[in-house]
Amino acid sequence: MASVGISQLIDTEAERGLAVIKNQHQYRMTKAQLTRLEEALKRVRAAETRLQAALHEAMIAGMEAQVAELRQELEEYDSLKNHDVIAVGSFEELPEVLIKARIARGWTQRQLARKLKLKEQQIQRYESVNYRTVSVGRLLDIAQALDIRLERCETRLANPGS
Repeated sequence: MASVGISQLIDTEAERGLAVIKNQHQYRMTKAQLTRLEEALKRVRAAETRLQAALHEAMIAGMEAQVAELRQELEEYDSLKNHDVIAVGSFEELPEVLIKARIARGWTQRQLARKLKLKEQQIQRYESVNYRTVSVGRLLDIAQALDIRLERCETRLANPGS
């Protein structure tokens, strides 16, 4: 695994299947959603129901899983602000690393945009699609603006000799 300088390894979004909170607005929205979901869960647990016990338990389990996912997303966002190393397992993870590096630096999308002489909306668009529409040159510009340092990198051919 290569590490990107920006001291804890952080699992990738793809491995966990979770969304990455990309800005303070999403953080606040996720926190509010968590509060609403926790309150709803308390009501469901306390409510007398005519549902079959197994169905009621399944509903509670689903809500508990959503609460756990939201908590994990919030914890990851908070932890990014206190770390300087982000693990990268493949080139495909670079877009997520750029977002995490920006958060770890404590920069807003607006601050990154200014550094790159772009409009904030452009960074928002890039991040909303996980940089999928960005050229390699622009990815390098963004990595340089964030002062990302690749410390170790290994290259493996998927199908050598073919």
